[in-house]
Amino acid sequence: MTVHALSVPPSDVEVDAWLAVLTAAAATDRVPAPSRVEVAGRLRVPPLPRHAVFWARDDGVGVASLVLFTDPGNAHTAYLDVLAVSPHARRRGAGTELWERVRTELLARGRTSIGTLVDLGGPGQAFAEALGFENALPMARYVQDVTRPTAPEVPVPPGYALRYWPGPVPPRWADALAVAYGPWRTRRPATPTRGSRPGRRGGCARSGDWSWTAAGN
Repeated sequence: MTVHALSVPPSDVEVDAWLAVLTAAAATDRVPAPSRVEVAGRLRVPPLPRHAVFWARDDGVGVASLVLFTDPGNAHTAYLDVLAVSPHARRRGAGTELWERVRTELLARGRTSIGTLVDLGGPGQAFAEALGFENALPMARYVQDVTRPTAPEVPVPPGYALRYWPGPVPPRWADALAVAYGPWRTRRPATPTRGSRPGRRGGCARSGDWSWTAAGN
């Protein structure tokens, strides 16, 4: 089966097909599914200062996206943002075929390492480990039942105000967010020593997320 690159920008049909794969995968894997707005934004808005490449299988059962860092300090590496296969088509080589297309792109662009994110204990972890990736940084996700009473409110430290919002950052808080994100965005990722080279194989599963920041008064 052929793997093709999405149009630039992707059409509505391509966005809907991408969303269908992620929604089906999320339902089976019991993780939050992204909204159409989120998917369309990821596919159509360039992730500056980075370059993203998107692929889909011709039969519509799998998708993959690769983020290529463009700043000099990170020009050797990349991030596998999405590699998802519809549940009914798993264990038939669809994910491996997508990964081989990603790996070809990595080697063609001279990338020597790649990072990704998977849910521990899920099919993404099993797929990644089967293809050669190793767990370099375990992370935890906390879930809260909002129907139960919460703990007493913790006061915000003096000099700070907690701001939260859906979607793009409001203009009046953009400067504070830029200051908070500046060091993180320019930090060079740790160079892996084993397991995550383009010569090895890997995969990932990813769901939508929310960002929170505390800005000074």
